[in-house]
Order: sequence, then C-alpha cells, then structure tokens
Amino acid sequence: MSIQINFFKEIKERLSDNVSLVDEVADLMGVSNDSAYRRIRGETELTFAEIKILSNHFRISLDGIIESTSSTVNFHFKSMSERNFSYVSYMESILDTMNNLVIEDESEFIFICNDIPFFHIFHIPEVAIFKSFVWQKTVLGYDEMKGKKFELSRPEESLRNASIGLRDIYAKIPSTEIFHPGTFDVTLNQIEYYSVAGLFQNWKDAILICDKLHELVNHLETQAVQAHKFHPKQELPEIVSKNYSLYFNDVLYIEDAVLINSAETKSVYLINMTLNSLITHSDKFYNHFKKNVENLLAKSTLISGTSEKETSRVFMNYRKKIDKLKDKIIS
Repeated sequence: MSIQINFFKEIKERLSDNVSLVDEVADLMGVSNDSAYRRIRGETELTFAEIKILSNHFRISLDGIIESTSSTVNFHFKSMSERNFSYVSYMESILDTMNNLVIEDESEFIFICNDIPFFHIFHIPEVAIFKSFVWQKTVLGYDEMKGKKFELSRPEESLRNASIGLRDIYAKIPSTEIFHPGTFDVTLNQIEYYSVAGLFQNWKDAILICDKLHELVNHLETQAVQAHKFHPKQELPEIVSKNYSLYFNDVLYIEDAVLINSAETKSVYLINMTLNSLITHSDKFYNHFKKNVENLLAKSTLISGTSEKETSRVFMNYRKKIDKLKDKIIS
C-alpha cells in the first residue's frame, strides 16, 4: 500500500492550501468522505478506474510513483482527424495547455526546431495561412482540401482566435529554442513544391509568401538581439525581460521535440509527422531527454542577447535561402 499512499502524497502536493484532499478525492470519484479517507490511508485499494481518474485529473505520471526499474514509458497520442479532432481542435487544445502554464510560476519551454517554431508563424498572418493550408491539404490529407489550390483568404474566426491566443501566450512564457541551418528548409520546400505543382491559385502568391517569410526572419532576429519575445507591431519598452534564449547548432540534428517544465509537471512532446505528438509526463523520460538536450546546448552557440554579428550571420543565411527560392520561382 506504500505506492498508493505515495500517490496521494503527490496529489496533496498539487493542491492549494485551502483545498481539502478528502473533499477533492471524494468529489472526483463520487464516493463519501469516509470512503475517500480509507483510500488515502491505504485501507482500501484503488481500482484501475479510480487510478485513471485521479492520474488524468492531476496529470501525474505513475512512473515516478511506482519507481519502476522497467524501461517502459507511457506516451499519450491523439491523432488529428478531419472530423473527430480537427486542425482547429488541435490548436484549441494547445491553447488550453498554454493557458494553464501561464498561471503557473517558473514554467519554461525548450523547443528543438527542425521547422519554424509553431508559435512564431502566427506573427505573420500570410505565412500562418499558407502553413495551415499545407498542413491540412498535404500533411493531413483532408478530403475537403482535395482539388483546392492555395489562395490568401481570411481564416475562419475560431482558427484566427486560436492562433492569436497561441502567439500572445507563448510570448509570456520563458523559452529556449535551438535552430540549425535547415530550420527554414521545410517551409521553403513547401513553397517550392506548391509552385512547381501549380498549387498556387495565383503564382505571385508564392513570391508574396517569400517576402512575408523575410518579415518573419527579420522579426526573429530582432527577438534574438533583444532576448525577448514580442509582437512585431508592439513597441518595446526601455527595459525588457530576458525571456528568450536562442541557440544555433551547425551539426547536431535530433528529432523535433518540446520539453515543458512547470510547477505541476514535466512533459516531453515528440513531434510526429509535423503536427501529431507523442506526449509523456514521465519524470524518468524527461530527465533522460533533458540530458540529451543539455548536451546539444553545450555544443551549440547562444545567439540571443550576445554578439549581434553572430546573430546577423545566422539570419543572413536564412535570407539568402529565401532569395534563392524567390529568384528560382520568378525565373
């Protein structure tokens, strides 16, 4: 029963001081306070159903409670589908998660970027609209997108609200990002593919997206120089909080991943097929993965808040790639 008692100790630590553990457990499981007491004291064994209710509600990884020597790690996977879990639903679910993180103190993101970080593209609406179209038509293969060509249009209200919300919330959370020479290549390849395949309704939109990508590069460089995340139209105060660390690595590439460290949980999101994610709250896996990331950071160059010359070199190479593609499309 020591495992069960430790489980409830973990739950207790996650409750506010003014919240009763007994009342909370009784309400969640639909039992009397006396029954809840017996479970908390280990006199009555929890059922699998009860463990699931409690662990899901309090976002507790049982790996850390059981202290198992097993190499097994539990991941959560929720695939996107056109009807049951759409692109908009996906955006809104991330927004919910981010809202919870903003409330907590000392939350932090570590983002390994093989593509332009999801949250930054929402600074430039045209780029966000293009990426959204590509994800739904080409990556996810939605039926409603068959036969459609890309053209700039106003996104639906729910998508627009979610993207603005994600952009603004991410700017509030301290984060570390790791770029490499190919971080913009995925988007550039998508623009080139759509151009060659005739998937732009107006071929000049391909040029426009390249120009807008330039704007995004300029903004990301400014953020790096300031070591601070902000909206392009926002006027920076004289004193800004240093909430943005950007590293550049010339050689080492590992899979896209997001590490989230908050007061309540440690999570790892392994990005699968651009958008789908394998998610685990296992402390064991987080600590192992964090060591790999720390090794990556040690072999990377910090380009935020340091030498503007080094920062300029990195972003200049991204601009050259955009200009090369733009010239190719025009010719």
